[in-house]
Amino acid sequence: MNQHPLRPALDQLHSELARANTADPAEDLLLDLQRDTQALLEQIDQSHELAAHPDFRQRLADAMLRFEVSHPTLTAAMDQVADVFNRVGI
Repeated sequence: MNQHPLRPALDQLHSELARANTADPAEDLLLDLQRDTQALLEQIDQSHELAAHPDFRQRLADAMLRFEVSHPTLTAAMDQVADVFNRVGI
């Protein structure tokens, strides 16, 4: 069975979000992204498909701007997810 192309990038983002949330547990945007990422991973596991998620993409773009300096590793993981979304046309 082929793995969905977003799976590795989402796994990495989920890990980075968990680390960032430990450092800054009051950050609502990070918590929202972590929940969204978990939901996307579950969707991939259940259906092996992924539909468009404009709200997630917007939160991701907002977070990339907001955390670019303070969380560079997290921002790199976000950028990777955004890149895969673009490549697969979601």
